[in-house]
Amino acid sequence: MIKNTIKIICFIAIFITLLWFSSRVLRFKNENGIYQGDSFYEQKTNSIDVIFLGSSHVHYNVNPAILFNEYGIAAYNFTSGSQPIWSTYHYLIEVLKYQKPKLIALESYIIAASRTNVVDYQIVAATYALKWSENRINSLKVTAAERFDEFINPMYRYHNRYKDLKPEDFVPYANNYNHYKYFKGYSFHNKTFPVKEPNIKNIKDSLPLLEQQETYYRKILELAKTNNIPIVVIASPFPMTDEEAMHFNRVGEIAKEYDVPFMNFNLYYDDYDLNFWRDYNDSGHLNYKGVQKYTSFLGKYLKDNYDLPDRRGDTNYYTWERNALYEYNKVYDMGLRDTDNIYDYIEKITNLNDYTIVVNMLGEYSTNDNVVKSLYSNFNITNEMYTNNVSYVIDKNKLVFSSMGETNYLYHKELNKYNDLVIDSGNRIFISRSNLRETTNGVNIVVYDNITSEVVDYFDLPYTNDSISETIERDY
Repeated sequence: MIKNTIKIICFIAIFITLLWFSSRVLRFKNENGIYQGDSFYEQKTNSIDVIFLGSSHVHYNVNPAILFNEYGIAAYNFTSGSQPIWSTYHYLIEVLKYQKPKLIALESYIIAASRTNVVDYQIVAATYALKWSENRINSLKVTAAERFDEFINPMYRYHNRYKDLKPEDFVPYANNYNHYKYFKGYSFHNKTFPVKEPNIKNIKDSLPLLEQQETYYRKILELAKTNNIPIVVIASPFPMTDEEAMHFNRVGEIAKEYDVPFMNFNLYYDDYDLNFWRDYNDSGHLNYKGVQKYTSFLGKYLKDNYDLPDRRGDTNYYTWERNALYEYNKVYDMGLRDTDNIYDYIEKITNLNDYTIVVNMLGEYSTNDNVVKSLYSNFNITNEMYTNNVSYVIDKNKLVFSSMGETNYLYHKELNKYNDLVIDSGNRIFISRSNLRETTNGVNIVVYDNITSEVVDYFDLPYTNDSISETIERDY
């Protein structure tokens, strides 16, 4: 009897363990709501000063790293893609369990939207990021509505994801550990998509909101008031139509009823120099260049109009500092990849403290070549160079490895808990099992960012016509 009981208990324990592990592996993982929710619960209690709520018009367009770096504002984007406003209401309920923000910033795109239909990915992004609780169930009841039974059990939604599994499904954040360790909800995008600039400044009329949108919009304003938390309603820049502008005017009218400020940043394009040909990632969201302009302008408005402490230098806000450094490097790295002259490139990668740089020289080039001498002097390599097969590793602005005088050598460095650098006699330069060596006659350069945990760049400068090329041409 006792043995049978033990067997049953062991079976149940094993079953629960396997179920837990499989659910962790198969669960959805993305920056369109899921990671925003996961990281929200990692924030220290009552550490968030400004909570941003809404849809992708927040996590595409507002970068908390810029708010912190420029103004010391500790902000977080607790959002999901195309989030219905009734889901936003339940997000605010969730926020108030863990945080007492000094300001709520409610993005209004989805309030003004003329649609109530919610598709599967919206339901998943808006509800599966919440911890299991009565609030999550209530959110599902209104967000999934007639399909509640389909979504109450997450395994029903993602049990067939096994066909799409990737390494990061088994090892959380394996692709970019530092990013998600300090994540504050912003999703970086770097495409360029020209759009037409709207002209809505003279539109004064308003159009009514859909009933369900208005109901939950008012519930959010009332919930903020009940908890004595200031709230500002914002409209992030996007190429809206005249009709959409009239719906936003109604958003502003309702905010005024509650003595709540409404800031439509589509009326101030010139003030933050938004370029509609260069600053959009797609037809509705900014790229990182537009985000820099908009977030900086938004931060000034918040700092000028609300009593928000400057958290820079406060050790309790170390994760915001690291996030700001990550996002700064992300933009700097884009500049590196856009540089196509080696002398300009060398200037940009000299004296960098957060990078690991591999310089690998192969072939029969001349040691008096101008490119060789420039690399030589900028990285303080003082010994005489050999004419073939020499590798150097510069880490945090210091020369940490030189293969000078060696023909066969093996260099290994752990870059982070998931990535290693291996140089095998100069013939192979591996990072995460990918060989980044490009040429056997010239110079190979690999740049790895230790903050973003990413290979920033790799390219070769071939030795042709008795000199090493000064022009960077990338094959990726």
